[in-house]
Amino acid sequence: MNSSTGMIVKSKVPLRIGFSSGRIDVSPCPEKCRGVTLSATIDKYIYTTLVVRDDECISAKSLDYDNYVNYFTNGEFTYDGNLDLVKAAAKAIGVTRSCDLFLHSDPPPGTVIGSSSTLVVSMISSLSQLHSTCLSTY
Repeated sequence: MNSSTGMIVKSKVPLRIGFSSGRIDVSPCPEKCRGVTLSATIDKYIYTTLVVRDDECISAKSLDYDNYVNYFTNGEFTYDGNLDLVKAAAKAIGVTRSCDLFLHSDPPPGTVIGSSSTLVVSMISSLSQLHSTCLSTY
């Protein structure tokens, strides 16, 4: 049995609301035109709880959508519309350790702009802690 089996890693990331961005922070707008973005965080959060397992499987469950995905740590991710952000975050970090991921948000899914990006930040925070990956401020 792995000595870290059962270890729990949690992250809590505040949601943000953009007031005047209009996606001007996304290329090619910054290169072609000048502008600013104004965002603020609110008192609603996205939560990720990660529990280390002792097998070759990664499991992710969205508590808001009541769906889940299972795959092997040494396998390829199939992007099929089912928790694809989880798969992309795991691939970006290079997850090699088995774990269960539980995802939850304060507001109902789809009601706050920016919730999917906040979910990715929350997952990457937990996954990077699991793998002791050093991330930059940005």
